[in-house]
Order: sequence, then structure tokens, then C-alpha cells
Amino acid sequence: MGRSTRELRQLSPPVLSIVLLLFASTTTSLGDPCHLPSQKNVVFVDMPFKLSVENHHEMYLLCRLVSDTIQVGNESIRIDSSNLRFKRLDLAGGYLNTTSPFVKEINKSAIAFVKNDTEVDDSGPYTCVAEAEGRYFPGCTAEVEIGTRPQKVLNFSCIVTAFLNMTCSWTNPDNGKVLTNYTIEVVRGLNMFNRWVSCPANHTTENSCTWTTGSDPYFEKYALSFMFRVNGTNSLGHESWNYMFDHNAILKLTPVTHLNQSNLTERGVTITWKQPAEAQHRNVPYGNVSPEKVIYQITLRRQGAEYKMTETEGPEQISYDNLLPNKEYTVEIRCHMEKATRFDLYSDPAILSFKTLKDKPDGPPVIYQSGFRSKLYTDSRTVTLVFTEVDRDNWNDDTFNYIIQVCPRFSNSDGCKNHTVSHSMLDIEDLSTLTQYEVTIWSNNSIGTANRTSSMTIFSQAEVLSSPQDISVVISEDSASITWQVPDSLRHARDNGELETVLYWCKSFIEDVCNGTAYSKVLPGSRTSDVIKVRQPRDYIYGLGLTTMKTGHSSGVVWSKCVSQAGAYVGLVRELRADADTDTSIKVHWAKMCSSQRKYIGGYQVEYCHIKREDVSMLVNSNDECQRHTLTASVNSSGFNSGSTTSSSSCQKQNFTLEDNEAQYTIEGLTKGESYRIVVRVMDKMSGRYTPDSAAACATANGGMRVIMVVGIGVGCSVGLVVFVIALYMFGKWIHRKVDAAKEVKATLPPPLQKDGGAGYSDWVARVNGVNLNGHGGYLDQHNGDVTILSDFPRRGSHSCLDKLIIEKAPVVTVETPAKLVNGDPRVSANLNREPISLEEPLTGVLFSSNQGVLPRSQPYDASNHDHSNSSPMPPYTQLGLSHLAAGANQVNGHGPHNHSGITGYSQLSVISDHPSPEPIAPPDVIPGMNTTGHHGGGHDDDDDASSGSLEDDNTTDRSPLHSPRRSPASTSTVTRAGGYVSADRAMVTPMPHTTSASVPVSNGYVPVQRANQ
Repeated sequence: MGRSTRELRQLSPPVLSIVLLLFASTTTSLGDPCHLPSQKNVVFVDMPFKLSVENHHEMYLLCRLVSDTIQVGNESIRIDSSNLRFKRLDLAGGYLNTTSPFVKEINKSAIAFVKNDTEVDDSGPYTCVAEAEGRYFPGCTAEVEIGTRPQKVLNFSCIVTAFLNMTCSWTNPDNGKVLTNYTIEVVRGLNMFNRWVSCPANHTTENSCTWTTGSDPYFEKYALSFMFRVNGTNSLGHESWNYMFDHNAILKLTPVTHLNQSNLTERGVTITWKQPAEAQHRNVPYGNVSPEKVIYQITLRRQGAEYKMTETEGPEQISYDNLLPNKEYTVEIRCHMEKATRFDLYSDPAILSFKTLKDKPDGPPVIYQSGFRSKLYTDSRTVTLVFTEVDRDNWNDDTFNYIIQVCPRFSNSDGCKNHTVSHSMLDIEDLSTLTQYEVTIWSNNSIGTANRTSSMTIFSQAEVLSSPQDISVVISEDSASITWQVPDSLRHARDNGELETVLYWCKSFIEDVCNGTAYSKVLPGSRTSDVIKVRQPRDYIYGLGLTTMKTGHSSGVVWSKCVSQAGAYVGLVRELRADADTDTSIKVHWAKMCSSQRKYIGGYQVEYCHIKREDVSMLVNSNDECQRHTLTASVNSSGFNSGSTTSSSSCQKQNFTLEDNEAQYTIEGLTKGESYRIVVRVMDKMSGRYTPDSAAACATANGGMRVIMVVGIGVGCSVGLVVFVIALYMFGKWIHRKVDAAKEVKATLPPPLQKDGGAGYSDWVARVNGVNLNGHGGYLDQHNGDVTILSDFPRRGSHSCLDKLIIEKAPVVTVETPAKLVNGDPRVSANLNREPISLEEPLTGVLFSSNQGVLPRSQPYDASNHDHSNSSPMPPYTQLGLSHLAAGANQVNGHGPHNHSGITGYSQLSVISDHPSPEPIAPPDVIPGMNTTGHHGGGHDDDDDASSGSLEDDNTTDRSPLHSPRRSPASTSTVTRAGGYVSADRAMVTPMPHTTSASVPVSNGYVPVQRANQ
């Protein structure tokens, strides 16, 4: 077209007019004429509706006047080519006239838009208008298409699905703006009679075609190969291309069938399946064609691990024997013909999931000799173990823990203690600083413990090595660089290659406490620096441990306190805490900077951001949630923020300075009751920049209670406590009176006693007079010093009436004192010469008489006095089974040159069952109702007892009970029941040897009364 229009310009005007009319008729033959004579206010021009131009060729667009007048109402305006203008409608810009380099005047009635080297971007709608009398009158519009002849299609491929259908598809190439149509044909028939058949009309798209066994034309399922032809046509030309495929190379099978598992164990399984049915069609010979092979692709997957892929031709099974116990696995099996190499020709996967059985852990955690920290106390130490946990994949169970046994070295297993923990930290308390301990660690789950153990030795504190010095950490975006110095005392071991260094790092926000998983790395002792790759390195703490391989002595783990950002001289603020101070302030604290960095601190900056009310409980109550949320939210150009919990508009900053040893600051001017997310930064003097944000802290400015409220609560509590004590005291006195009244009213005597004295009473008085007048333990009258009979004893507590009744009416019990002493100890035997007394009877005591006139009584031990026959009498009465029966002379306190420590106050009279127990009864530590001085409730001891663990009495003046002895509860008493009665029988006591032991004396079955030492 461009060459023809150039030739037009060389013709004479009459001939040109004729040619232009002919040209207009040919260019508008594709549609209706552009000029509309019936319209007013328009210019009648002629332009093609569509113009196709090959890329990088000349575009020549002609605009010709059909009429030289424009009808405007009743007026006609005459125009020529000087009034014509071009404009591209899809771009901004003005109208182009002949002054433009792209517009040429052809004659007085036509202009042309000419561009020599066109591009695809020149495509678009072009209009030709007329300008007259300051107005533009619209004309015609032409759509210009710039592109290429049909290009070869891309990614042409065909797939035959299970011998049921065949689909071919492709990607249309870029032909510019020229509309291009592609069609496909396939050869049908034998070589001599083949023909091209088109795609079924109802299975055709602009870039695909499908043949089925029922379509017209149909899919030929038994063909060995296929020949295809793709045709491309557009306004610039026509092209075609041929493609040849083997049938098996484009065949896609259906998934395998009968996928099953068998022989499932802790670490193995067998997978079986069957090939798809249509694969049989190609597995048998066909003419001179060999059987086609089916390939199986098996993929084994486990969550969190890399998959394992295997390909096999058969048989249809595979076995695994190296799986992990208690893990979920997924097996995916795809199949394809051997010639099918494209992945889209592989069958859809058949999927099977299974879980291996549980098993014992594979092994123990890793612990090095330096994996401990010590905290010293006055006479003990607490040792914290640090070890690398077993990986989650090696638990072999859903439940898992560690059993840690700590045993004193060079001793039997009696001193071992077991601990169970589920993490990599354990505090072992109350260890001696002088003792070595063996530590053994097992991995344990519900199946059992691992077959192997980890062990280490905790040496005595004096054997702990010097710590590594000057540990500094410089962190970058994804790594941490650690440097340190070996102490002088270990340089000899380092130079001889006997020193081992272990580097530790652990996720933690506290400077020297590992509260996450510990990681470790062993380095040669000669190294003094290392770099480790770690994600978010500022969230970790870093430490070192030194160990001499020759002796096994170690320094333990020493965590670094000097952590700084790369390129900075000061480190981050660590261990930030925030506490409410007042209603309008919050106090923040953090760990002090290490001394080597303090001189570079130029100040601090705190930034606090208001937390939305709906997020307060989540952030303030959870440190992890407070860390996860960003400090500020970016605001986009539309004015919408990113939806963060805090926003830049709600954040404020305060700059401040502190003294060298200070590490806290109070944020003032907050809103009462509002919550804030706070970070602190440090100004680096050398760089003039602030360090990155510290770990965040979230708190609420709620102040706490007012001073007046605190004072009010304190006064109220004090008054309430006083009232409560008074009420308790009054209630106790009321109970005391009730108990006294009940005892006096309900005290009855057993039938053997006579109401008005009698022989029993006279006999008892005679016996008592004999006891009191023989010079042993007589009771003196308080006024004249004369010996007073027992019936005249002063009132003792609230039981004087009861005592008098007992004195007047009491049974007689004979106590025989053997004449011969064994090992210096009197053996006392009790013989009850009356019927057994029922426990249900209210008798509170029995009286004893001696056929020698005196009863044995405890005396201070005198090593020089070997005559133990001179014993003081017993107290005037005793309660059966729980009384202050006297101990032998060698069973008293440890006075004398041998300083014997014995247990005083136990009874040599035992209360046992009529039917002896087959096994001895274990002695109780403390008899109920007896206070720490060995007396019954209410007794008071003014003696200066020794504090060596055994009680020592220096005289016997306070041995008489001030209150009536109480009956011990049956659950704790040594009394055993036999038919509802208690019987006293003869019992021989084994003498106590003269040793410093305070153990309970051994007897032949009865339980002695023992006083508790305090």
C-alpha cells in the first residue's frame, strides 16, 4: 500500500481524482463507507476501517475529502486539505497538521500519516478531522494493527489419556496487534491412503484440540504414531508446521491400584501395588513392536524432612528398613510409560499414609565436661547442668524426658538421687562443695530408656578451673562472632594441646540464664575466636567452657555479658523489664552494660507505643506476644496502616542519660490505665548512632494503691488481727471450762473402789507413808518443811478433785525391784495383780506400791556412782502406758565424764497385747501429747538443756507433771487392743550401752516412750 500511494503522487490531477475515487472504493470494501452524507456538522472523508502493517515496515494512512463543504445548519463551510488534521485517540496530545513530520499533503483534498519504521506500540485508533472557523469537525477513524506474519506456535504437545482421548495444545506466539488464527490437523489412514483431517468442531479452542473415541473425526487408539499439522493465518500471511509423536511417548496412565502396606515395624515397612489396567495394552508384543515397559516413581515423604524418590520397573513392591520410629510417612506412587519423559505424562499419584511403631530413644543427649554452672552458698552449692537436647525426630515417641542420676563419687548407690526433666536445664541443689559427683543421663520415653547414656563428673569446687576471660560477642544480621582469652593458669595446657573449648549458645532474653534449647560446638583449645550462623542472633546468649582433657577438670559454662552490634562499641540493652510506678509513669529496668562498654555510652533513648485496648491482655500478660509484635506500623500512601497492634502515630520517644552504674529509668507523662510497648536503645559515642531495639516489654500505667489506702488496709488488718486473737483467747477459755466441768462431772470410779474408803484406802496410805518417810523423794510441806502425805498435795491444775478421788480409791499394783543389777541398770518388771482394766472406763491412772518401800526414779547420771540401787521414788501416780515411769540410771542425760547422751523419760513399763505381735513395732519419733521437754502438755522445764540433739536435765525438781497426763490417741499410741482391754505384762529391757548415739533403745517388742529433741 505504501508503494502504491507514493506512485499516486506522480500522476496528473485529473488522473489522480479518478484513482482516488477508485482507491476509496477498494479500501472501504471491507465495510460500510465512512462518509455519511446525511449527517451534519461532520467532515466527509474516506479512510480504511482497518490497516494492517508488518512490524518495522512503513505505515501509510490516507485521509481524503469526499466533499469540500461542511454543512453547519443552513450554512456551508468550504474546506480543503489544509483544514485536515490527524489525531491518535488512545494517546494524549494535540492534532497533527502538515507541519508535523509524520503528516504529508497529497493534494488539495487529501493528506497522509506516514511513519517509516513502525513498531507494535504504533498500533491504535487514528482519526481524521477538519478544523474550520475555530472548530473541529469529526471525520472517520481507522484501527491500525502492526504485527508480524503468523509465527510458529510455542509449547506444542499432545497427551493421550488411558487410550480414551487425545488432546493437543499449544501457546499462541506474539504476532503483535495483528489478529492471527491457528488450526490443527492430523493424518488419518495408511501411508498410501492417508489424508489430513481437522479437529472436531465442538472440541476446538484458540489453542487446543481434543479427539475422543466418539468424536468426528475420532481418536485412533491403536495407532502407533501420529502426524500433526498446525496452520497459522492472519491479514499479513499464512504459515504451517508439522509435528510427529510416538503413541507411547504421549500416553498418560491412570494411577496404580491396590496400594497397601505390610510388615510395619519401628523402622521398616513394605509397600505393594498393582499397575493400571490400560498398561496391559502395551505390555504384550504387537506385530514387530516390543512390549512397552511401565516405570514407577515412588516418593517417600516425612513432615519437616527432605523427601526420598525412587524409580523402579518392578516388581510392584518396595521395602524400607531405615525409617524413624513413631513418625508419620506418606508414600506417593506415579507410573508412566518408558518413552514418556515429560512429567505431565506421569499418572496422578496414588497416596498411602502410615505411622511407624514406637521405640526406645536412639541415644542420650550430648553433654560435655564443661556443661554446668555453679552457684555457691555458705556450705553447699547448686549446680545447673547444660546439655544439648535430643532432636525431636529421635524421641521415637510422643512423650519424652530425661532421667538424670547424680551420685557421690567413690560411694555406693545409697547416696544417688534421680531427677526427671523434659528440657536441657536442671538445677541440682544442696551439693557439697567438697565432694565429686558422677552425673549419668538417660533418654526415656514410654517404651523405655536408651541403650546408651551420657555422663560427666562434677568435681569439687576447689578443682573447678579458671573461667575464660574477656568474652565478647559481636552480632550481625545472621551470625555472631565470639572472641575470648584463655586464663594464664591454663596456657600451659593450651600450649600442650590438652585444652578443649566448647562454645555454647542458647535462645534467651535473660543475660545468663538459658531458658531454651542449648546448642554447642567443640573447638580446639588454641582457638580464641569463632563465628556461628544463627537466625536472629540478638535473641541468644553466648558462652564458653574450658576443659583440660588430661584431668577432666573444667571451668563450666561462662555466659558473655558483652554483646554488641557489628560496627558498634556498645551492646544492646538486655533483660528489659517494665513495672507500673504511678498512675502516669512506668519504671523500666535492664541489665547493666559490661564495664568495657560503659565508656562508649553517650545516652539512652526509650520509645513507648500505645497498645490498643483489645490487645492489652494478650501483650501485657505474655512476654512472647509482646516480642512478636512490631514496635511501629508503616503507613502507606493511601493513609491505611498495616494493622499492627501499635502505630507510629501512638509512639513517643524520650532521650536521657544515666550515671555509670545505673540501669533504670522512669517514663513520665503517661495516660492512666493505658498500656504501652516499650523498647530502649543506647547511644554509641563512637558512631553517633543508637543501637537496635532491645527486647520489648509491655506494661500498664496503673500505679497501684494510694498511700492512704495502704495505711488504711494496714490499720484495718492490725485491728482485725487483735480482735481475732482476743476472740480466739476467749473461745479457748470457754472450751477449757467446758472440759474441766465435763471431767469433774463424768469422773467415775471402777467398781473395785469403795466409796467411803476402806481397806484399800488404808493399805494405800500405809504404803505411801513408808515411801515418803524413807528419805527418798519425800514431798515437803511448803510452810514447815515437814513431810506431807499425798492426800494433802496442793491443787494441780483443774484435776485436784479427780486426783483426790484417785488417791482415795485406787487399785494396788505391785512393782518388784530386782535386787541384782545387770550392767549397772535396774531391770524393772511390772506385774498387774488385778483384772485388766477396760479402755472405755474413765480411770485416769493406777497407783503403784513397792515391796521395798521405794520406786525407781530418774537421776542425773554420775559416772563415779556405781551403786544404782539408790533410786528416787516415782511420781505419785502415772497414766497407764503413757506415764513418766522412771528410766534407769544409765538411760538418763549425758552428765559425767563420759558425756553419755541418752533419751530420758521413756518407760520401762510396757503396755502390750495379750496376744503378742509377730513382728516388733517400730518406735515412733514423738509420742503425741508430749512437748519438746519430755513432759506432757502444760509441763514447764526451766532446765538449761543442751542443744546437741539430746535433752539433758540438771535436776529432778521439775519432773512432776503440772497437769494431769492426757491419753494418747489410739492411732499413735503404743497400746494394742485385745478384746477391748489393755494388759500389762512382764517385759525385760535391753540395757543401753554407754555411747554417744541417741538412737532409741532396742527392746523385745515393746515401744519405749521417747522425748523429741528440738
